[in-house]
Amino acid sequence: MTEYPGGLPPREVVVFQLSLLELYESLLDACEWDEAKLNAVLKSFMASVLGLMRLQQSLGEHVRTTQKEWIREYRAHLEQWLAEQGDGMSRGGDR
Repeated sequence: MTEYPGGLPPREVVVFQLSLLELYESLLDACEWDEAKLNAVLKSFMASVLGLMRLQQSLGEHVRTTQKEWIREYRAHLEQWLAEQGDGMSRGGDR
């Protein structure tokens, strides 16, 4: 099972899972072919997927931002180490 910060999944994930359960339950209840009902269920499902896609996009941005911040911090740490060693290399010296 996936571990989430704070122990709970994001709200959008829970809403998506609930919509999947609702879709599955409605398909079990439908003993006959009703294309209009099936279309309505599929539209509802697709609307819930949009929320999940937005969540994935926002997490992707968060991951990218976090990694860029880590790169900046690590670069500063390396530059500080060089300065302390008296190497005299400035930022971007031998890239």
